[in-house]
Amino acid sequence: MIEKDNIKHKIKYKKIGDIYYPIFDDAEPALGYYATEKLNYLKEQHPSKYLLSKYSHKYKHKLFVLNCFCEQLFQSRTKVLFENNKFVSKIEREKLLSNIRKEILKAYVYQNKEVVFDGKKFKITK
Repeated sequence: MIEKDNIKHKIKYKKIGDIYYPIFDDAEPALGYYATEKLNYLKEQHPSKYLLSKYSHKYKHKLFVLNCFCEQLFQSRTKVLFENNKFVSKIEREKLLSNIRKEILKAYVYQNKEVVFDGKKFKITK
């Protein structure tokens, strides 16, 4: 955990993957797009897991890690895609980005695997 002085308040940061995220002790982690999609998936497909996850602070942290992983994966795949396809139209670009999101959702969100972060790297459970 890294602490940085922000005027009068110290903010703690946790490195997850390649990015430092602010950690607020008194607040639950914010759920992004992929974490929200995971909750919606659980709500529709596995209601009992959804109910358990809804009230678990530990599970919300797992969702935060999942979201961090998926966002970083999306960013890296997008970077590679546009380095290889520099001259694409706006419509083609949106279609390619949508395909990347769909692949990530299918691989990591819409299934029972979990993304675990051990402090150094991400692992996918079986």
